[in-house]
Amino acid sequence: MAIVRWDPWSEMDQLQRDVSELFNRRLQPARAARPAMDAYRTDEGTVVRLDIPGFGPEDVQVSVHDGVLTLSGSRSSESEVEEGNWIRRERAASSFERSAALPKGVDLDAISAKVDNGVLEVLVPHPVEQQPKKIDVTSSGPSSPTVDVEQSSRDDSDPNA
Repeated sequence: MAIVRWDPWSEMDQLQRDVSELFNRRLQPARAARPAMDAYRTDEGTVVRLDIPGFGPEDVQVSVHDGVLTLSGSRSSESEVEEGNWIRRERAASSFERSAALPKGVDLDAISAKVDNGVLEVLVPHPVEQQPKKIDVTSSGPSSPTVDVEQSSRDDSDPNA
């Protein structure tokens, strides 16, 4: 039979670690997470995907302000179990927020988002390309003819003009 020496100080150290862990878990505010984000281009636009397990559509907000797309969400801790009946509790309240700049010209009303199997997917359509616009120039005088902007006012065959 082996003789094991009892060290009261190691027992005290373990007790101190256990109590510290207990208080840290209880007093910890909602944890802010930084979920993994992927972004890729398709024919329709840019797709942004975030892994947000445990978050439902009611827990997530998608907004655009000053050309910045913000994806955020928060989840409270589950309160179905009475406080004194917990054996172990590790799934605390949490929140997240991620932002990305949008290109100019994106139709904000066409942005769509969905949550499926713990993945938030946002589709940002490609910006509409600006097409050149022809503007007619007119005069305020009654007898002045209308001049087309694309029309040349000089004869290109005359080198002295």
